[in-house]
Amino acid sequence: MNTITIIDSLRRKEDSAYGDLYANYNQDLVSFANTYLYDRDLAKDIVQEAFVYLWENSENISINHSLKNYLYATVRNRCLNELKRLKIVDSSGLLD
Repeated sequence: MNTITIIDSLRRKEDSAYGDLYANYNQDLVSFANTYLYDRDLAKDIVQEAFVYLWENSENISINHSLKNYLYATVRNRCLNELKRLKIVDSSGLLD
């Protein structure tokens, strides 16, 4: 199935498209997120949030090329935001 077909299926809220996407990318995305976070549970949460966001906003998301690249960029950005949040918490002394 190509990217355009998958995106169209997601926009129609077809569970099978979402399930296939999750099955194909979840583990790799969790491993990818874990390279940033060094916390597998947090990595799983970040990836889950990315998939939920994709599902809830599929009508408004513009993916012109690669769904895979979109997913990896989304997870990377969420990881970086989480690291920034953790640094702010740490610098406030809350993690001491």
